[in-house]
Amino acid sequence: MKLTRFLPTLILFFQVISTYGQIELEKTFYFPNCTTLVKTFYADSKTFYCILDNESINIFNQDYSLYKQIIRGNSSERFEEVYLLSDNLFNSDNKIEFITKKCSNNECYFVLLDENGDSLTYFGQKKYDGCLWDLPQNFIQCIKTIDNKTKLIVNASNCDSIYIYNLPGALSVSQENLMKSQNLALFPNPTNDFVTITTDLSNKNRTINIFDNNGRIVKVIPYDSGLTKMTLDIKNFKSGVYIYRLDDKTGKFIVK
Repeated sequence: MKLTRFLPTLILFFQVISTYGQIELEKTFYFPNCTTLVKTFYADSKTFYCILDNESINIFNQDYSLYKQIIRGNSSERFEEVYLLSDNLFNSDNKIEFITKKCSNNECYFVLLDENGDSLTYFGQKKYDGCLWDLPQNFIQCIKTIDNKTKLIVNASNCDSIYIYNLPGALSVSQENLMKSQNLALFPNPTNDFVTITTDLSNKNRTINIFDNNGRIVKVIPYDSGLTKMTLDIKNFKSGVYIYRLDDKTGKFIVK
């Protein structure tokens, strides 16, 4: 009788154990130069992973084998961001292409690269100074017009110009949905006083969690529904690297 009474509880207990027991580590990537960005993208009906470090852009297949690695041109050059990873947005050759922000000293530029590292074209001014940090989010933005044309909007100048390009291809529905889900940006970065976090519109209240480099939570900030942008005061933060999380999206910023 007593066993019958506790049987449902025991079943629930073992169900919970079984559920958590299914989590297993599949792969660990090691990058001695420090990873600065990880993105997932779709191309040719397959999933790829893009991992950016200070010296290279690394593209991995769905089974985690290396597909392509693009190395920086010289020791003073660095990759700072990757945008719009796709296979048929910029042309129809079925190669993976993407826009990257490359910087050397205080000069940066946006360039379209293919999976072999070949430079296809530049966007905006070929080089601009640090004024970009003062611009709003979405320095690179892809939109679809009412007449179903794909446009690229670029803020890449000395703060005085917006460039709009007509693109020959388009994103698939799955690519569009994935990029929307990854839409989280922060600027300026690095900083020492304020940062602004921007994301997609939501009808629910959310919370921004900020962690230090050791994984300790240092600040929790309410993010009200209807907001797409919030400025945070981080003047009291110690110098170092911090991780921020909103919903299932994360990013990193540096306090100087």
